Amino acid sequence: MLKEANYEVLGEIRVIQEKTGDPKLEISNEILEDEPMYITILAMQIEEVAHRLNMPIETVLKFIKNNIEVDPMEFE
Repeated sequence: MLKEANYEVLGEIRVIQEKTGDPKLEISNEILEDEPMYITILAMQIEEVAHRLNMPIETVLKFIKNNIEVDPMEFE
């Protein structure tokens, strides 16, 4: 944990592991309601994915953008 310092806790994020073994990210409402902070957390996760895949962040963002802009699928 962090050593005692002069800081203010703005919210909390923790990673838990479900019984299935899947990791899950829990984010407090304070962070979810603070858009700049929430976007910062998202950006940090994208940066981590890029690092793990050993590819530039711009490439990961391009993949995300391409997946978001796909036309909705129609099911019968």
